[in-house]
Amino acid sequence: MVTKMADMSSFCRGVSLRQITALLLLSTALFISGCESPEERARGYVARAEQLLEEDNFVKAELEAKNALQIEPKNADARFVLAEIAEARSDFPEMASNLRSAIEARPDFLDARIKLGTIYALGGLTEEAKAELDASEKLEPNNAGVRMLRARLLAASGDLEAAAVELQVALETDPESKEALGLLANITAATDVDKAIAMVEGAIAKADDARILRLLKVQLLQRKGSLDEVEAELRSLASDYSTDVSYSYQLARYLAAAGKIDDVEEVLRDVIERQPDSTEAKLALVQFIGQTAGKEAGEALLQEFMLQSPDDHELRIVLARQYQLTGQQDKAVAEYQAIVAATGNEDIALRAKGRLAAIDLAAGNLDVGEAIIEEILAVDSMNSEALLLRGALNFDRDKLKDAVSDLRSVLRREENNQRAQLLLARAHTKAEDFLLAKDAYARALQMNAENSMAVLELVRIFINEGEFNEAEGLLVEQLAVAPADIRLSRAYIAVLIELKRFDDALDEARRVAELPEQIAVGEYLAGGIYQVRERYDDAVSAFRRSLAAKPLAREPLQALVATLMRSDRANEARSYLENMSSEYPDNLYAKTLLGQVLVGSGETLEAREIFESTLSEDEGWLPGYTALAGLNSADVGAQIDIYKRGLEAMPASQELALLLGTAYERNGEYDAAIAAYERVLAADAGLEAVANNLAALLADHRSDEASFERALRFAEGFDKSRNPAFLDTLGWVHYRLGDYDVAQPFLEKAVDAAPGVPVLRYHLGMNYFAQGRPELAREHLQVATAEGVADFFGKEDASRIMRELGSAH
Repeated sequence: MVTKMADMSSFCRGVSLRQITALLLLSTALFISGCESPEERARGYVARAEQLLEEDNFVKAELEAKNALQIEPKNADARFVLAEIAEARSDFPEMASNLRSAIEARPDFLDARIKLGTIYALGGLTEEAKAELDASEKLEPNNAGVRMLRARLLAASGDLEAAAVELQVALETDPESKEALGLLANITAATDVDKAIAMVEGAIAKADDARILRLLKVQLLQRKGSLDEVEAELRSLASDYSTDVSYSYQLARYLAAAGKIDDVEEVLRDVIERQPDSTEAKLALVQFIGQTAGKEAGEALLQEFMLQSPDDHELRIVLARQYQLTGQQDKAVAEYQAIVAATGNEDIALRAKGRLAAIDLAAGNLDVGEAIIEEILAVDSMNSEALLLRGALNFDRDKLKDAVSDLRSVLRREENNQRAQLLLARAHTKAEDFLLAKDAYARALQMNAENSMAVLELVRIFINEGEFNEAEGLLVEQLAVAPADIRLSRAYIAVLIELKRFDDALDEARRVAELPEQIAVGEYLAGGIYQVRERYDDAVSAFRRSLAAKPLAREPLQALVATLMRSDRANEARSYLENMSSEYPDNLYAKTLLGQVLVGSGETLEAREIFESTLSEDEGWLPGYTALAGLNSADVGAQIDIYKRGLEAMPASQELALLLGTAYERNGEYDAAIAAYERVLAADAGLEAVANNLAALLADHRSDEASFERALRFAEGFDKSRNPAFLDTLGWVHYRLGDYDVAQPFLEKAVDAAPGVPVLRYHLGMNYFAQGRPELAREHLQVATAEGVADFFGKEDASRIMRELGSAH
C-alpha cells in the first residue's frame, strides 16, 4: 500500500491540479457508467430521443432511439419514438410497423394502440381499427384518445350523431385537444358549416396559440365556399406570423389555384424582402415564374439572383440543373465546375461533382465519370450519390456483387432511397438471386406503393417462376391504386390467360376500353384473348373496332392480318390492306404487311415490288430490308447484299449489323461475321446474344490464345446464366484455353438443360476426352454423331474421336 501511495505521489508531482481534477471526474463518470444497468442506459437513450423529438431534430432522435434498441431490441418506448418520427415524415407504413412492434413488446401500451387504430381507420382498415379500439377500451374506456378513435369508426359507419357525442365527451375530458375539436367540427360541418365555424372561432378566442385552429377555420370556409374569407384569413395568418414563411407559401398556393397570378408573385417577393438571404424563397419564386411565364423567364430571374448573391452556390447548382433540363449541357458543366472550384470539398462541391460524373457517364465517358466518382468517395466514402452512380455503373458492367455492395451502403445511410432500392432489386434479378430480388422489390413497394415499374418487374419474376397467383394478387392491388396504367392491365390479362380465366381477362379488357381515350387498346386486348381461344371471328371484330378508333395503330393491324391468315381468309386480309394503303398512302407498315400477305399467296414478284416501293419512299425503313431478305431465304449471298445496302442507308442500325453477322456466319465468312458482331457490341456492349455469337466464333474459328482470351472476356458474364447456349459457350471457351476442369460444370449444365442438342453433347464429350475420361466422352460423342443427326461445326472432329475411342476400346 505504501508503495502504491508513493507511486501516486510521484505521478501527482508531474501533473497540475486541473489535470488531477479532470482525471478524478473521468474516473467517477466511468464508475457511474459501469454501474448503470442495460435498462437504465436504454432509458437514457429514449429520454434523449424524446427531448430531440420535441426539438424536431428527427435525425438525432432516430439515432438515440436506435441506440436504445441495440441494448433492448424490444424497447416499446424507443419504438414509439420511431413511430412518431415516421409520422412526422409521413411514412405511415413505417409508423405502423413500429407501433405494432411497440404493442408486441408492451400489450398495454395505450397510446401506441390508439395511434395504430387511427392509422387503420384513416386507411379504411375497419376491422383492424376495431380490434385496436376493443383492446384500448379494456385498458381505459373513458380516455379522450379512445373516444376519438371510437368517434372515427362511428363516423366511418355513418353514425355521425353518436360520433359527435363521443367527441364532446372527449373535449370535456381534454378541453385542449385540437384533434378532437377538429373531428367534431368536420362532423358538424356535414350538416351545419356555420355552426362548425362558430365552434372553431370560440376555441380560437380561448387558445394561446391558435394557428392550427385558424387553419381549421380556413378549411371550413373553403367547404362553405366563402373564398374571399379564405383569402383574408390566410393573409391574416401570413401577416400575424411573418417569421414563419410557411403561411405565406400556403397563401401563394391558394392564390395560384384561384388564378390570381400577379398576387402570387407579390406574396413571394414579399417573402424574399423579409428574408433576403433565403435561397428557398428565391427558388420558390423562380419555380413559379418558370411555370407561369416560361422556362426562359425563370432562368433569367435565377441569373438575376445569382448576380445579387454570387456566393450562393445553392442557387448556382439549381441554375446548372436548369441548363441540363433545357439541353444546355456545356453551360451546366461550366456552372458545376465553378461550384467545385469555389467550394473545394464542401458538401455542395461533392453534389456538383456527382452531377458532373452523371453527365460523363450518360455521354459514354465511363472512365472520366468513374474517376470523378472515386474523387468524391476519397473525400466522403459513404457519399450516397457517388455510391449510387458507382452501383449503376457496376450493374451495367455485370459486376453485380460490387453493385449490390454499393447499393446496400446507400440504403444503410438512406434507408428510403427509392432509386437505390429499385436498382438493388434489379441487380439481384440480373444475378438470378430471385429470393433476394423479391425481398428487394417488396421493400421498394413499401417505400412507394405506386411504383408500377417495380410491380411489373416483380410480376415478371413471379411469372418466370410459375407463381401466377402471387402475380395476380400483386397486379390486382396495383390496379386498385393505378387503374389507368395500361402496362398493368396488359400484365394482368397475360396472367389471367395463363390461368385460363378467359372471362376475367375479357372483363379487364372491357374495363380498359371504357377508360378515356383507351377504346383502341381495350379492343386490341380483347381481340388477343379471343385469338388465344381460337374464336377468330370475335377476334377479327375486336381488332377492327380497335382500328376504327385508331386507324394507324400497328399492333391491332398486325394482329388482324395474322388472325385472318390463320383462319384462311387471306383475300380478306389482302383487301383490307389494299384499302388501308390507298386511304393512308404514307402507311409503310400496312404496305409491308400487304407484301407479306402476297408472299404467303405465292405472289413474290408483286411482293418484291411493294417492298422496294417502301424503300424508295423511305430508305431508312428497316422492315423493308428484312422483308426483302426474307424473300431470299435460300440465297445467303443475296441477303448479305441486302443487309449491306441497308447499312449504307442506316449505318447506326444495330439490327442490320446483327443480321449481317448472322448471314456471314451462315455463309462460312467467319472473319466478316466476327467484324459485324464487334461493330454491334461497340454500340451496345450489353447485348448478350451477340456477345455469345462472337465468343463462339472466336472459340471455333480462331486458333490463337489471344483470340480465346478475347472470347472469354465476352463470355465470362455467363457463369450464372440459365441459358444452355450461353453456358456452353463459356465452357467451350475454357476448353479451348485448356482449362478442362473449369469448363466441365458449365458444359454439364448446358447438356442437362438441353440434352437433345448435338453440338452441346460434342463439346462436353470433347472435354471429357481431354480430361482422360473415355467412357463419358464416348457416351456423349455417340449421341452427337448418331445417324440422322444434322451437321454442326465439329461433327467431323467428333466422328474422328469416336473412331479413336472405338479402336482403343
